[in-house]
Amino acid sequence: MLQVLSQASGTVKLLIVITLIIIVIILFFVIPNILPKSSEQRYSIDKDLITVKVNVHIAGYPADVVKQRQSYQSVTLGIHPTYALTNGGINNNLKLSDVGNDVITVLGTAESNPTSGKEYSGTPSWVDGDGDGKRSPGKLPLYHSGVSPTLNMDHWTTSVVNVKNDEYVVDSRDWFIDMDLMVKRGYLAELPASVSPDNSVSGTGSYSWYIDKDGNVKSMLFSNPKPETDGFQNVYP
Repeated sequence: MLQVLSQASGTVKLLIVITLIIIVIILFFVIPNILPKSSEQRYSIDKDLITVKVNVHIAGYPADVVKQRQSYQSVTLGIHPTYALTNGGINNNLKLSDVGNDVITVLGTAESNPTSGKEYSGTPSWVDGDGDGKRSPGKLPLYHSGVSPTLNMDHWTTSVVNVKNDEYVVDSRDWFIDMDLMVKRGYLAELPASVSPDNSVSGTGSYSWYIDKDGNVKSMLFSNPKPETDGFQNVYP
């Protein structure tokens, strides 16, 4: 083989070298991209994508900033694309001083979060009231976090926010990322497969994505929405 190669013309040698380079490129770059990915890899791809797009939104840049490779002046900084933004407003908010022990029905709706997603976020809080380690089906009730430990049924709890020196309670589910909003505004081309019903009306995935108080994108298992279920949980989508 080496003797044949040494006797070949310069043009033939060049073609052989080019062919070898193409084979190497295919082996190292093309084939890995077309091979089936593991569930954990697909989860990581979703997380990386959601994190990038969320950060672009929070930075106040338009959805196509990465595509156009242009410099934009940020006009609205610190707006989190969560349900706190979707439910932003003051008409239906609830001050901490006025909250009672009964089920809360006014929060988690339009104009019920006075932060409007501005700089605020947190961790959604679900209580496993029946202690089975599994979220009960259907729409669960919301209670103030101060009374929730006394309940023996699955439910969501509130978060406390301080806006203009007044304390309010908000539905802690407001910290889930509104993926429908992200798609509508062009930050996501389509809904990632892992997205659960907590993030989208059409979500069917196993993970509920949220932004914590430090601005980090994290996930919870839809079936067991606790902070300790962050990261890949051996299931996809």
